[in-house]
Amino acid sequence: MIVQRSSRAGDGLRLGAGSPVTERAVAELSESEQNELLADREAFAEHLASAFDLLEILELMQLLGLRHSDLALALGVHPRTVRAWLDETDERDPNRQRDAILSLKALVLFLLRRGILNPRQLALWLVEPHERLEFRRPLAVLAEGGLNEVVSASAAFVRPETPRRLGATTRDSPAKRAVAAGAAGRDASRPS
Repeated sequence: MIVQRSSRAGDGLRLGAGSPVTERAVAELSESEQNELLADREAFAEHLASAFDLLEILELMQLLGLRHSDLALALGVHPRTVRAWLDETDERDPNRQRDAILSLKALVLFLLRRGILNPRQLALWLVEPHERLEFRRPLAVLAEGGLNEVVSASAAFVRPETPRRLGATTRDSPAKRAVAAGAAGRDASRPS
């Protein structure tokens, strides 16, 4: 699916093969339009990249699979604040968290464009504790100002390691070489 933002005023977004969709909140997209957007990593990334309204960015993060509590963790606010922003039930303004929202957007765009995860898998990765982050959640590290740390931790799926072949000797681990050397030493010490 292709998502395009028209340069002509009033044309809004185009989903799929040019079917026009007026500029509207992500939450107002039909379920099938949302599913199409989530199924196409590039289309989701393009749609997110073209989003500049903070509430639209938050709606896209929610569509990605992040809950109010996940967004609150990443932005350093209470989940009720996120809910109020998205439900527009009071006059709280997300502009105070602008930098945090834009950092989250930048991280998600980076991971979508360079990774192998689809949007739903990416949301799961963002909320699970990871060994490369000392078993902290990527969203928590992001909230602490650790954008670069999270990007580094993502290297496991951005640039997956090449699996080793069984029986490979050119890249044997030091422990495997030590075991092999010990066995050779025992064989040499045996009387013939």
